[in-house]
Amino acid sequence: MKKLKNIVKKHRPKLLALHIYISLFFVPLALMYKITGIVCIFGYFGGVDRQVVVLDELQMAYLQGFDFPLGIQSKPSQRESARVQILALLTQSQNINQNLAIPFNTQIKDSRDKNSFILGGTNHSIEITKSNPSEIIIYRNDFLANLMALHFNRAGFWFGVLSFCFVVFMGITYITGLLMCDFKRNGKKYTFTMLLGFVISATLGVYGLT
Repeated sequence: MKKLKNIVKKHRPKLLALHIYISLFFVPLALMYKITGIVCIFGYFGGVDRQVVVLDELQMAYLQGFDFPLGIQSKPSQRESARVQILALLTQSQNINQNLAIPFNTQIKDSRDKNSFILGGTNHSIEITKSNPSEIIIYRNDFLANLMALHFNRAGFWFGVLSFCFVVFMGITYITGLLMCDFKRNGKKYTFTMLLGFVISATLGVYGLT
C-alpha cells in the first residue's frame, strides 16, 4: 500500500493531466448521453416524420420487374438490383418532388419482416415493398431522434467504437480521480460517501424493479 502511494505521489502530475485531457476530449459524448438520458427518463425518444408517397405511372416505369420474394432474406444480388432501380427512380423524381431526395447513405437492407427493402441510414431512409410497389414510405428523424439513435448505438461501427472508448476512459478518469484523493486525511468521509451512493442506488433500483 505504501509503495502504491509513493507511485501515485510520484506520477501525480501525469495522472492529473491524463484525467483532465480524457475528460475534455469526451465532453461532447458526455453531454449527449446526459441529454438523451434525461429525455429517456421522461419517456420521450424523439420524433420520426413518416410520409407515404404514391407513385404515378411514370415513376412506376422505373420499377418494372421489381418483384422479389416476400418474407425471406434477399440475396446480395437481389438487393443490389433493387438498389439500382430505387436510385434511378429517386434520381428522376427528386426534381418533381423534393421529398424524394436520395438519402446520403445509399446502402440497402431487408426490413425486419423481410417484406420490404430499406434504403438509407438512421437519419433518412426510404422503405419500399419487395413485390410490385405502388408507393414508397419516407422516414426522417428529428434532431432528438438522431441523438437517441446515437445513445442506443445505431450509428454505425465507428461511433460504436468511440462509445466503447468513452465507457472505458470514463472508468479511467474515475480511477485517476480516486488515486488523487487524499484518503489519508479524508478517507472516512470519502469511503462513507461511496458507500452511501452504493446503498441509495441499489435501494432505489431494487425498489423500482419490484
